[in-house]
Amino acid sequence: MAWRRSKPGASREEVQPPAPPVVQGPPLPEMLPVLDDEGTTTDREATKRLKTAEADLKRLKKKEHKALKTEMRRQRAIEKRLARIEMSRERHPYTLMT
Repeated sequence: MAWRRSKPGASREEVQPPAPPVVQGPPLPEMLPVLDDEGTTTDREATKRLKTAEADLKRLKKKEHKALKTEMRRQRAIEKRLARIEMSRERHPYTLMT
């Protein structure tokens, strides 16, 4: 923090800023956000971690959904192929010539 001067008219010596307050109690774990009574947080780092985690979860869900759609599409294509083969056999059955 920068040094600041006292008010005009007072002595010209430089004054140090007040020391930060001492926090009592054990420190909280790094990953846990500090929540207010309403369930919101004022800690910027915690808010940042929460938003990052939410975005990661959203991306993961999107990837899983895309993989599921791809697998379903592949399965439908296999079923269509098998149905086409079956219909072809019904229309044009094999005849054995002796």
